[in-house]
Amino acid sequence: GSLPSLIGIILGPIISFHSDRHRSPRGRRIPYLLAVTPLAATAMICLGFSPFFGRALHGLLGDHSPGEKPLILVFFGLFWTVFEIGTVAANSVFGALINDVVPKELLGRFFSLMRAVSLLVGMGFNFWIMGQAETFYLWIFVGIGTLYGGGFMLMCLKVKEGTYPLLEEPPLEDGRGFIAGTKTYFRECFSNSYYIWVFTLMTVSILAFLPINLFSVVFAKSMAVSMDSYGKAFALMLLISLVLSYPIGALADRFHPLRMTLVTLGLYAVVTLWGGLFISDGDSFLIAFVLNGIFAGCFWTSSASLGQRLFPHSRFAQFASAAGMLCALGGILMGPALGRFLDLTGSVYRYTFLVSSCLAVLGLLAGLVVHAGFMTLGGPKNYTAPE
Repeated sequence: GSLPSLIGIILGPIISFHSDRHRSPRGRRIPYLLAVTPLAATAMICLGFSPFFGRALHGLLGDHSPGEKPLILVFFGLFWTVFEIGTVAANSVFGALINDVVPKELLGRFFSLMRAVSLLVGMGFNFWIMGQAETFYLWIFVGIGTLYGGGFMLMCLKVKEGTYPLLEEPPLEDGRGFIAGTKTYFRECFSNSYYIWVFTLMTVSILAFLPINLFSVVFAKSMAVSMDSYGKAFALMLLISLVLSYPIGALADRFHPLRMTLVTLGLYAVVTLWGGLFISDGDSFLIAFVLNGIFAGCFWTSSASLGQRLFPHSRFAQFASAAGMLCALGGILMGPALGRFLDLTGSVYRYTFLVSSCLAVLGLLAGLVVHAGFMTLGGPKNYTAPE
């Protein structure tokens, strides 16, 4: 689980920095997607063949083999790592591509529709396919890899990027150039206090959802909630989020995603505080769990276009990767720290709701500071991102 975050911390900023400065006949984002999409898709398909590769190598090694299962695990880990490298590289520029080709006044609705599609896919996958995973894993991996690769490649062929002003690119062909590029990256991203507050808002807000997400299953079991009831509550949560996604996206376009983010974050803090104080049995857990998911979904839809509306357009990928790097670091530290906290407090999982509420309040306070700076920079109608 930590591997994607670790890869993202290293690879994301490098690719984002270069992508912002890349110029080619096909644009500055699509060339990167064309390069890494086949890698990720092939690795996903190969994941399904890991048992075959492991058994084959086991047979070839004979008495020198460490065992069939360890070799299968080696291949699975290898292909999973390659897949993560490909998806980290793709995600580093995909959001930036959206920022470059979708008009800013439509970003909220665009992301809301994208979230609606993802919710439908998640519901369909869990309803029809998840139960068949152990039997038909090979065809599932092949299908996902084919859909992923085909979908991204089709998008790359059909979407046309515009033209971009030239940026002065530091020479990166030697060690000194790499150091110069690294200094440029950190200076541009972290020298302005306004962006530091934006990063703080994004990082703390995203961390606010981790405590409940990490321990919701064991919390449900501790409240004697069956997995059938838990699954149905989860499905209800997804359904309501699906219904709300487009209206929330439209409101983000109308009132600005920053303001909608603050509203939904405040509501999430209230809901999780209620859960942390009053969950006492299975029914109250299910109510709090569903409400937590609904307002978390509202936050994700509201904030989906936040970076696109606040970061400099010319270097969006670079600034987005800086925010992602901090979020990844926070996520790596959050899990073990929260687990240790629960161990020390006797595994009272109700505390996860209180931790989420406290983090949401901290994110809200950071957001209010960001909003004050946002208004001095022109507000919703005349905002100009600091360079």
